[in-house]
Amino acid sequence: MSRPDGSSSSPGVAAPAAAPPADPSLVDAAEAANSLGVDPASGLSSAEAADRLARIGPNRLDPAAQLPTWRKLLAQFADP
Repeated sequence: MSRPDGSSSSPGVAAPAAAPPADPSLVDAAEAANSLGVDPASGLSSAEAADRLARIGPNRLDPAAQLPTWRKLLAQFADP
């Protein structure tokens, strides 16, 4: 069967899930946990946590770039 948007549907075939939003803060916690394959009540097992650490790396943000000292000094002479 054809839809107005040109896609077709077949009986018994589930429609593809919608793409996750670009900003994870826009979904509720249960949905975010489900998309990551985590049970919020029990968390990750030690084995799963170790596997994700090996695959993805540590859960940390890169520090912001430091302002060079010469720019700090130059800023002292800027007119406010």
